[in-house]
Amino acid sequence: MAYLEELYLGNNNLSGSIAAELGKLSNFSILYLFENSLSGGIPQSLLNLSSLRHLALGQNMLGEVLPPNIGDALPNLRWFVLDYNMFGGHIPASIGNCSKIEDIMLSRNNFSGPVPGSFGKLSKFSLLYLEENMIEASNDESWDFLHAMGNCTLLQGVSLDDTQLQGGIPSSIGNMSVNLQYFSLARNRLTGTLPPNIGNLHGLIHLLLAGNDLAGTIEGRFEKMTHLQFLNLQANNFTGAIPPSIGNLTNLIQLILSENAFSSHMPTSFGNLQQLIIMDLSHNNLEGDIPSNLGDLGQLQHLDLSDNKLKGIIP
Repeated sequence: MAYLEELYLGNNNLSGSIAAELGKLSNFSILYLFENSLSGGIPQSLLNLSSLRHLALGQNMLGEVLPPNIGDALPNLRWFVLDYNMFGGHIPASIGNCSKIEDIMLSRNNFSGPVPGSFGKLSKFSLLYLEENMIEASNDESWDFLHAMGNCTLLQGVSLDDTQLQGGIPSSIGNMSVNLQYFSLARNRLTGTLPPNIGNLHGLIHLLLAGNDLAGTIEGRFEKMTHLQFLNLQANNFTGAIPPSIGNLTNLIQLILSENAFSSHMPTSFGNLQQLIIMDLSHNNLEGDIPSNLGDLGQLQHLDLSDNKLKGIIP
């Protein structure tokens, strides 16, 4: 099989280690071994495959530390998929030298340390999924990746759920790609207020910040996000009134603001959210009447207003 270029063995019951002999296939461009029971690490011989474009090893039992020069050895990578494994150590900065890379999916491993700032050099970068790792950011230097990725104008999705991010969200978030559609920092240890310029991300469809310690008002943050369909701010410390302008986000499907300290009245503008399926405003300090026009939300399937100070009649 000296001329083999593509190998698809995903979703089988393969076990053992990845064969080192694969590194002898000089024309190799695609290797799919996802959803098996492979163990061990990435053989050093695979770094000989400089033509490799797709490396998909997700959902195995692979581990060890990635070779620090993996990005230099595999400069033509476009898909780098290692999710649902047991890899550890730092994410190699050399991946930032893979100038053609589009998708990096390293979720559910044991990676630690910061996200490499070198990712900001990836002009074709589209997806970065790093959730459920031990990724860290606690000072300006370790948050630098967010500033650097402002150069990635094709970026569409960033997921950093369930990592070790802490401190305030830098204002550089507002410089990220206007093409960004999915952004999640849920279940970290984030504090402080939402930077006002987060509203520059007006292409967002999903914004998920649940399970942090973010505080302050959300006034003026979301007005420009007219494409937003999923907004989840659950389990933070946000205060003040819920801005009536959220009622102008008419593409919303899920609005989850529960377990905060929002006060004042429910905006009557929520009656404009005709696409809404889930609304959860429970466990806040809302008061006054429930807006009568909520009864006009024909798509609504789940409404939770429990544990507030609402009064009056049920619409």
